[in-house]
Amino acid sequence: MKVSVYDDVSEFWDRSRPLLLKHEAENCLAIGIVSDLLAGNPASEASNPQPRFWCVESDGAIVAAAIWTPPFPAIVVSCDDEATEQLAARMKEDGANPPGVNALTSTASTFRDAWIRRTKQTAKLKTAMRVYQLDQVHPVRSVPGGLEVAGQNDLSLILAWHRAFMHDVGLDHILTEFSARQRVGRAEIALWRDGEPKCMAGFSGRTPNGIRVNVVYTPPENRRQGWASAAVAALSQRLLDSGLKHCFLFTDLMNPTSNHIYQEMVYRPVADVQEFAFE
Repeated sequence: MKVSVYDDVSEFWDRSRPLLLKHEAENCLAIGIVSDLLAGNPASEASNPQPRFWCVESDGAIVAAAIWTPPFPAIVVSCDDEATEQLAARMKEDGANPPGVNALTSTASTFRDAWIRRTKQTAKLKTAMRVYQLDQVHPVRSVPGGLEVAGQNDLSLILAWHRAFMHDVGLDHILTEFSARQRVGRAEIALWRDGEPKCMAGFSGRTPNGIRVNVVYTPPENRRQGWASAAVAALSQRLLDSGLKHCFLFTDLMNPTSNHIYQEMVYRPVADVQEFAFE
């Protein structure tokens, strides 16, 4: 097997595209990151270290790939345990120091074990997620109000709700004001308003046929009123109406309520994902 490292996202995409697109839904996070970078949408402030990319080739085909956009965990896609091992070895050799790994469950465990053998670090499970895909929205219970694209005047609310959202799901990748302004400027965040904002939902990470719905958050005092269901259904419908074939989203497997809500809209489960933090 041959492992190559890339600093140029276009070159990486040319090499990894067949592997990533083989399963577009389960790889939507990796594809979306590449798409955002190709479009000039940085993950965070431009002062952060540049992203790095790796591909593992076997018999002329790419069988594994990794994306690391500091300060976030490495995203790993692999269809072969040996390739995952080779990927971990080369990343360590290249001086990469990701704070964790995000991958399909089996790949995440293989990479975790390979990484801690080489670094003597420890690892803990941060989140267990499920990837869902929707092709047609099923009607949900009607609630007062409507979905509106967030504006710059909503920045402080979006930042506060995003911080609360990340706390709820056990992650620490807090949205910065820079990133919030970028997302609002691209009309990627929407609020369900009934007089006052009731909940938030956003999207990002375009794939060839779909996009990822994310940052779905309702403050505790507004929960169990149907606001989030209405917001996600309306946003998903808008995205499909724009010409996309699919919407994707990730749910926390420890949250049965969100998993039930999305399945009612006919979001169907595709694959399970884990994120491990290295310590």
